[in-house]
Amino acid sequence: MSARLDRYGPWALVTGASDGIGQATAQRLAALGFSLLLVARRADRLAMLAAELRAAHGVTVQCLALDLGTEAGLATLRHESAAHDVGLLVAAAGFGTSGPFLAAPLREELAMLDVNCRAVLALTHEFGNRFAARGHGGIVLFSSLVAFQGVPHAAAYAATKAFVQSLAEGIAPELRARGVDVLA
Repeated sequence: MSARLDRYGPWALVTGASDGIGQATAQRLAALGFSLLLVARRADRLAMLAAELRAAHGVTVQCLALDLGTEAGLATLRHESAAHDVGLLVAAAGFGTSGPFLAAPLREELAMLDVNCRAVLALTHEFGNRFAARGHGGIVLFSSLVAFQGVPHAAAYAATKAFVQSLAEGIAPELRARGVDVLA
């Protein structure tokens, strides 16, 4: 068993796993031997990735097609993940908008806030509590270079990443004392 499996446990939860950084992270974790709980909105993409990971690495993979921008999606994830010994949370789900702030549809900006901030906060709180209760675990949150300054034509996106960065920096010392690693 790898040192990472010893430290975090057999299961990793990866949100945003159907594409991009989330998908790449899932592939790397499977290569390390983690069983995976993969979450994204696109069931077909998740199923293809799961089949690929099972075949290449012989790991157990469960997929949940959920919208983490909704309370129903978060509730389903909390419920479904309880059956697994998840020791590593990789919160890679997110999206960005661009263009002039005042021209942006408010509905899209709020949806981005729900996924990039609200869901990250809810999952970090849920799994942070689980991990702290058992004395070990890891949380990986995805910030961005734009987290460190306002960015014209991506102001709301940059603000969501500033939230994630600040959250990670704030909770890292708190959770380290409880055996939980936090990385942004």
